[in-house]
Amino acid sequence: MLKVITYGLLVLLGFYLFLYLVIIMFQEKLLFFPTKLSKSYVYNFDEAFEEIFLVTNDGYKLNAVLFKSEISIGVVLFLHGNGGAINGWGKGAELYTKNGYDVLYLDYRGYGKSEGEINSEKQLINDAQIAYDYLKNHYDEYDIIISGTSLGSGIASKLASNNNPKKLILNSPFSSLVKLIQEKVIFVPRRIIKYKLETEKYLEKIDCPIIIFHGDNDRVVPVNHSLYLKEKFPKINLYVLKGFEHNNISQSDKFQIRMKEILE
Repeated sequence: MLKVITYGLLVLLGFYLFLYLVIIMFQEKLLFFPTKLSKSYVYNFDEAFEEIFLVTNDGYKLNAVLFKSEISIGVVLFLHGNGGAINGWGKGAELYTKNGYDVLYLDYRGYGKSEGEINSEKQLINDAQIAYDYLKNHYDEYDIIISGTSLGSGIASKLASNNNPKKLILNSPFSSLVKLIQEKVIFVPRRIIKYKLETEKYLEKIDCPIIIFHGDNDRVVPVNHSLYLKEKFPKINLYVLKGFEHNNISQSDKFQIRMKEILE
């Protein structure tokens, strides 16, 4: 009997060590799911747009697309989720352009036509700052709105805490990425998670209005994360979209109506 118990413990320990090593070695593979596009790929959007390449601090080119409103009253910096690329995310640009805002979609390293690979949280934040600085050279900072969806919500929150945007809009955000990961994969030590993106800490330093949208049927990032943020920061305007999931909240009539009001 003792041999069976010992064997079982060794198997459990072996599995835990295997999981530990997988998470350490393949975090980027587990977290980022880019769509890659060739350098010759030609975007085809209904909205008027300009393709831009931004250069990172270490010399890589990041691809971005700036969609133009007919009468621009400001600009939105849109930081997308962990999957896809601008060719898909950019299809939502009309929401902003029809309400008088230009919108810049940025592809992270290794996404779409952007060069390089993601290997640190600091890198993500620094690259987003480069996009923000580009916009500050072309718009008044008070006219810049930062918007982040899912993974992008953590980057957007950190970016807003380091700058002075007009507003911060978060779609399906987590209170912190490390908390979300630990909810999904039990017993993962905090110290081995490279990408923590602690949104709740960043929001403490933000003075601008904060708006959150979250579907109550979200199984990727449970709505509890947004409810927690609202409880911790009462100034947040939280809109819970009943019946909606992680990837379809923009289809909500309530989302469309509220966004129009926010962009006025």
